[in-house]
Amino acid sequence: MADTSGQLKQSNLKSIFPFLQENGHIVSLVGAGGKTTMLYLMAQKAASFGKRVLVTTTTHIMIPSDDVMAWDARQVHELWRIGTYAVIGAKAEQEKKLCRPEQAFLKQMISEADLVLVEADGAKHFPCKVPASHEPVILPECDIVVGVAGLTALGKPIGQKCFREADVLAFLNRYHSRQEDASGTKTAQIRASDCLTADELAAILASCDGTAKNTRNREYYVCLNQCDNGTIQKEAVSIAKQLQKNGIVRICMTGKISEKE
Repeated sequence: MADTSGQLKQSNLKSIFPFLQENGHIVSLVGAGGKTTMLYLMAQKAASFGKRVLVTTTTHIMIPSDDVMAWDARQVHELWRIGTYAVIGAKAEQEKKLCRPEQAFLKQMISEADLVLVEADGAKHFPCKVPASHEPVILPECDIVVGVAGLTALGKPIGQKCFREADVLAFLNRYHSRQEDASGTKTAQIRASDCLTADELAAILASCDGTAKNTRNREYYVCLNQCDNGTIQKEAVSIAKQLQKNGIVRICMTGKISEKE
């Protein structure tokens, strides 16, 4: 499945992500460059199908508005009754943020939900990242992973656009070293001042040491986000083709994601 429209609207979410109309899935969003907005758009669309949608995090997210926040089972049930999704979590030490909810509460609500959507990674608003050793934090029950990447990182210095640049540089230098071994040619060491290429972002998205980490035996979708002009859309098509060569076929290109679309 590949959507190359460059726009994501609620009207076509169900075709891009068919699991929104199904029951029993636990979906983890990982990567960088639009996870949280995507999380809530998915939740809103699935709820419009009459699904009991649970939204939570295994890392941190901002506390949402009171009209979707639930601190106990009674509030979750009331939100589902009126046809909206419910967000659960525990108050984090950081002001205005949620962290993973208490385990018994989480387990109970998962058992009652039709669909569970989990923000399972953090990127501090950067459009690109490589996961650290402890990331992403995917629930064992999770069966679908959606990897998000912000294509505004392309053509920009790695040190400016990538979260934890040291992890990204280490990954890319390993990647290029393998490429050198295969081709017999040598390239210079990648530095923070070097600009991220489409080939490099595709490598991050496809690698089990990158965004595809811990996706084995799970459905893996890739969302190429921030495709907001023709130049970036052409780069996205190039990335999608490279991903397909690696056996990743559930790919969508999205841009200008907003709650109003």
